[in-house]
Amino acid sequence: MKKFCAILLVSCVFSGQSFANGGIGGGIEFVSPVGDFEEIAGGGYGFFGDIYVPLNHNMLLNFHAGFLAYGGLKWPDGSEIAWGGIPLTIGGVFYPSGVEEGGLYLKGSGGVLFKVGVATDSYGREETVDRTNSVISAGVGISGGPLDFSADYNISPADGDGVDFEWIGIKVGILLR
Repeated sequence: MKKFCAILLVSCVFSGQSFANGGIGGGIEFVSPVGDFEEIAGGGYGFFGDIYVPLNHNMLLNFHAGFLAYGGLKWPDGSEIAWGGIPLTIGGVFYPSGVEEGGLYLKGSGGVLFKVGVATDSYGREETVDRTNSVISAGVGISGGPLDFSADYNISPADGDGVDFEWIGIKVGILLR
């Protein structure tokens, strides 16, 4: 994990030379858990920021950081749980019509997901669970002018709790180039 963060930092620093042709972006993300994760988390939202570095006329290198808050679930006995996550990924964005034209694009990325869960039992006692796992993401989107819309499928494999974190994210953002 430390190696990944170091690579991310070094890549961001050295990408500054070509950043003039890339861009930055950010926005809000609406999340909906799927699979087993849906049993322990509800829908929620988050925020994200991206740095884009051009690789060629069709492809951008993407550095992504976000914060996600999944809706909590409450059980009949009064206990509840709420989950949050911080994804840090590196990936690519492919524009079939070219980066300058914008329009439809495909994207994929991989990195780490810092997971945090806060469980409260029926007596009001809290327990915090935090883990760091890998995460992969694939998606499709469309950009026009400064507006950007995308849908992603994300998965962070099971760890000690035996539940894969899987979610669909719908992102609405601004892309500045």
